[in-house]
Amino acid sequence: MVAFVFKNEITYDSNELIQKQMDAESTTRILDRVNELVSKIETFSSSAIEVELRALADAMEVKVGTLLGTIRVATSGQKVSPPLFDSLEVLGRSRVLELLHVAKSKLP
Repeated sequence: MVAFVFKNEITYDSNELIQKQMDAESTTRILDRVNELVSKIETFSSSAIEVELRALADAMEVKVGTLLGTIRVATSGQKVSPPLFDSLEVLGRSRVLELLHVAKSKLP
């Protein structure tokens, strides 16, 4: 389940980025906002990432699971992964930003 941490390229169907009751446009908005937030998190730790992403879901009026599901697929290529916030910390800010950019480019 952690192979994505060691891969240079993560492959997945772009439709997996789009969560239930979402479309490509709303998923793009999520990816943009998460990208902005990840860039600004002062201490890139799992606890800080969790607090910020949960607050973002509230601010966007999106279910936490929807937001996190999109991020999970974008950063691991999997619908189920090890704990997301820890995974993001291990990947590191620059890799997460790169994977979010790639995910956005895959959307129609």
